[in-house]
Amino acid sequence: MKLSAFPKGKITVTMHQNHPSDILSSTKDESLDPQNWEDTRALMHQMVDDAVNYLSSIRERPVWEEMPESVLTGFKSPLPQEPTAADEVYKEFQENILPYPMGTIHPRFWAWYMGAGTISGVMGDFWASVLNPNLGGGNHAAHKVEEQVIDWMKSIMGFPTSAS
Repeated sequence: MKLSAFPKGKITVTMHQNHPSDILSSTKDESLDPQNWEDTRALMHQMVDDAVNYLSSIRERPVWEEMPESVLTGFKSPLPQEPTAADEVYKEFQENILPYPMGTIHPRFWAWYMGAGTISGVMGDFWASVLNPNLGGGNHAAHKVEEQVIDWMKSIMGFPTSAS
């Protein structure tokens, strides 16, 4: 098998066995980049505004709300065969997911031990998603942040610095 990479995401895969009919060749342009960065920027800004509005008004909503059958049915849809525009996916999220959280983000959610999320956690999660670090090791900043937080937790709990 021969795998060749070309600029702009073109990949050619050629598999050879003993017969000419066994040759498979495919060339395709692929990218996970948005088609329009400015539209993406506008959508992300809208999401930030919506998230801040959602969290700042959380006390005005019930802690939990049951999903209606019409929403539940939507989670049984077949696998999409074509891409869906990001703004359409976001609209679906707003209609079918956002109104029905587990409740853990509400300040009056006392059902289980986990605490409510915080706006500072949102900010940290955002950048963690942007950087997409692998914390399994290595000499990079996210790994060092993880080590620092672990050391702080050891200190808070009275563990020795040598604890693992």
